[in-house]
Amino acid sequence: MMLNIERGIVLIKAVVFDMGGVIQTSKISAEKQMQVAVDIIQLLGTRGLVISDTASTFLEKLKQADKERRRICEETLQEVSPLRAWVDLYLKDYGADDSQIFPIANELSVRWSRDRGVDTPREGLLQCLSDLQSQGMRLAVISNTFSRTLVPSQLAGYGTLEYFEYILLSSVCGIRKPAVKIFDICQESMNLSKGELAYVGDTISRDVIGVKNAEWELMIRIAHPEAKAASLEREKKLEDKGYHPDYFVHQLTEIPEIIQQYNLNLSE
Repeated sequence: MMLNIERGIVLIKAVVFDMGGVIQTSKISAEKQMQVAVDIIQLLGTRGLVISDTASTFLEKLKQADKERRRICEETLQEVSPLRAWVDLYLKDYGADDSQIFPIANELSVRWSRDRGVDTPREGLLQCLSDLQSQGMRLAVISNTFSRTLVPSQLAGYGTLEYFEYILLSSVCGIRKPAVKIFDICQESMNLSKGELAYVGDTISRDVIGVKNAEWELMIRIAHPEAKAASLEREKKLEDKGYHPDYFVHQLTEIPEIIQQYNLNLSE
């Protein structure tokens, strides 16, 4: 290592992961979405807010509000807080006020994000993290999410929380990928240089563009097996415009070898 320092070689020291589509995949089902609408109506009732619409009508309004929230986030690259999302968007037709929603805002966000489908850890996740850790890699997560607790709880449920020394959520810092600032916050918090960082994400629009603009050393894009047709079309258009990762993989277990070989090549 001393020789590498003397030669001015900067090796990858940390690998940062996206959450959705990378650490886990999600499948939304119509049945589960309807149940979430029913559950949220009941939860709101405990705060004195009565939803007069049927569950199906309420669900459609939630879906439209979710699209609006995402549009706002994509345009501003800022995260809408759980409280503002629910009072100003999801429940705007029902007269909800801050005092009613504040105590349950994060729980509402968790239920909407988690319970509409089934989240599953990607095949090879534990092996990938273990192999990277055995190389001495520091591990972290950067995720766009409007819940402040869902990502850590999911990582804990997968038995992987202990692998990650740092988790940066847009709901906590208020900034969303692909904004350079969220990558800068991660870099500065981990006290690393841009040349010591690699990122694993599944999108061009948020991950490839963000990492390249932030000037991190390596961008590894992983195929998302459950990506929707609209998302695939959006990403394809960006790919055709020349946005490309340094590596493209299909399995998490490919990543440790890429990192290891990259560092070996630098050391030779």
